[in-house]
Amino acid sequence: MASGLEVTSENDLSEISPMERIKQKRQPKRKKVVASKLIKTGLGDRLREWRKAEKLNLTQLAKKLGTGITTLSEIETNKSLPSADTLARLHKKTDLNIFWLLFKEGHITQGDNEDRIVNAIKLAKEKKPPKQTIFNMKLPAKKVSSV
Repeated sequence: MASGLEVTSENDLSEISPMERIKQKRQPKRKKVVASKLIKTGLGDRLREWRKAEKLNLTQLAKKLGTGITTLSEIETNKSLPSADTLARLHKKTDLNIFWLLFKEGHITQGDNEDRIVNAIKLAKEKKPPKQTIFNMKLPAKKVSSV
């Protein structure tokens, strides 16, 4: 050959046997679970739910956070995710619990969590014994009898 290139099975990808092609098609493709998809599921609905509970419209919330109405609307309609800056503003300037917003864990507002922490501290100061459950129960020692 004048070009000096040889066609070998190593550099010719079209030489896959028909059985190999069938095997490749039959193998199920693994779906990658992306954290943003987990967070995105329902995030906009939860933001809207909180905003309506606070009796705020988009304009009022946008002004409070210093963001655009369009940005908040896109987040509420699940067209985009909030930036870290937007989440920080939501946390600092409102009583919205960010963990609830992202993962639906805990209470909707931060104040509820703070009340729970204060109550836990009060209980700890009173030093009441914890409720007895089967997990922290002290069992009587077995008596060993010698024969």
